[in-house]
Amino acid sequence: MMASGIVTSLLLIRVATRNLDAQELGLWSFCFSSVGYFLLLDFGVSNSLGRLFADAISKGDQKETCGWLYLSAAVLSAQALVVVSLGLLLRDPLIGWFGIPANLVSDARSLWTWLIVLQALSMPGKALPGVICAQNRTYLVHIFNILSSWTNLGLFWFWILHGKGVMAYAYASVAAIAVMQIGYFLIVFTGRDRLIIHFVRVPFEHLRELFGYSSAIFVSGLATQAMAATQGMIVTKLLGLDALAVLNITSRLPLMASQLVQRPFSAACPRWVLQFCGNARKKFREEYEIVVRLTMLGLGAAVVGSILVNGAFVQWWTRPKYYGGDLLTILIASTYIPATVNFLMSFSFHLTKRMGAYTIAMLGSTAAELALSIALVKTFGLAGIPLATLVTALGFSIWFHLVVGGRMVEISAFRLFAKDLLWIMLSFVLALALLVVFVQSSAHVGFQRLVFCGMLSGLCCLPIIWRLVVIGRKIPWKKTAGKSRCLGGETSE
Repeated sequence: MMASGIVTSLLLIRVATRNLDAQELGLWSFCFSSVGYFLLLDFGVSNSLGRLFADAISKGDQKETCGWLYLSAAVLSAQALVVVSLGLLLRDPLIGWFGIPANLVSDARSLWTWLIVLQALSMPGKALPGVICAQNRTYLVHIFNILSSWTNLGLFWFWILHGKGVMAYAYASVAAIAVMQIGYFLIVFTGRDRLIIHFVRVPFEHLRELFGYSSAIFVSGLATQAMAATQGMIVTKLLGLDALAVLNITSRLPLMASQLVQRPFSAACPRWVLQFCGNARKKFREEYEIVVRLTMLGLGAAVVGSILVNGAFVQWWTRPKYYGGDLLTILIASTYIPATVNFLMSFSFHLTKRMGAYTIAMLGSTAAELALSIALVKTFGLAGIPLATLVTALGFSIWFHLVVGGRMVEISAFRLFAKDLLWIMLSFVLALALLVVFVQSSAHVGFQRLVFCGMLSGLCCLPIIWRLVVIGRKIPWKKTAGKSRCLGGETSE
């Protein structure tokens, strides 16, 4: 799944940069990021359902699960109407306010309309992944993710070749979203662990619990949006669509690398929820600490690789004009270090459903990051975006996650992250030194330069690789016979 996602994403970039100009690429990024803001109007409901379904599913109570499903689907349907109504109402004022060039206004209106309507239509179906996640069967979703991503790529390529320009994104999204919605339905309602429909009343008394928990998820989503959507809108307003295209392409490889190393942690989360609900908390903490350490070491390798490889890759795979420079790459890659720490530790708040302090902290952090982004972009250009993220994270949010998040699950977070910090920093410093001494002065060009940079990044990652080997020797690899309860039966872990 991870390999397929990376390949399709890279191929999509290749096709887009070879067939669209910089402003069209920037328009695509602007529309996706701004429409993404309207999706926050679900107030975190879709992202909170996995944890909310877990209690009923861990007891094997299908009637209670159906009640939660009906309630969440009803809420998401109402929110979809709000999203599409506000999205269409504000479309033209926002396009005008952000100064979209006159020759692209028609495409901007059409692309915006398609995206907002498609996302609204898919919102009720987002109740189904909550059931899948709580059942610890997210591995089945990966099959349809692969089908969806390749469908999206194939149709995007087809429409680009037929001269549809930036609208190719919208047309391809129709089939991609349909594949995922069909996949959710098949996973939930077919197979051994299927959910059997029970006609029970909609438990509206759970609304307070639903929105009490999901509102905190909403704040977390808003914080994430500040790293992507909001920053894209700020760049569009202050620097233009061309600059947004450069930021989007330059940051793509570091983003994919960081998401790649986070996948094993995300895959383990549903199992940990079941362990936590089933009072197997000692086992949860043991697994959690090991996966956190492996994730951070993997992130260190991803950051090192991004610093050394990103410039050569962007200039070879796309066009040199889309590379924002080594300094921008270093800053962008560095932001994923505190971001990943926050991601790993935020799980403890979702796990315990104690979200009050987390909500307040994330609101303050988000507001500070937004204000800093505007100020720093005006002063430093594109570099102001990652600078704002680093200042906010290192000034407050990372410490909050380490102290309070660790306390939630009775883990000494500082000690946990400090165990491998020396090896990560050693590789990071070595990468910076080689970037200055060898990469910038290298006469290699094109693919030859990319291979050269890849070899250097492998050399820099040797301390991290050695540490991974040491940790791997300490892990008891003996398979366990433990099983997790699922709807309608059991699944082996």
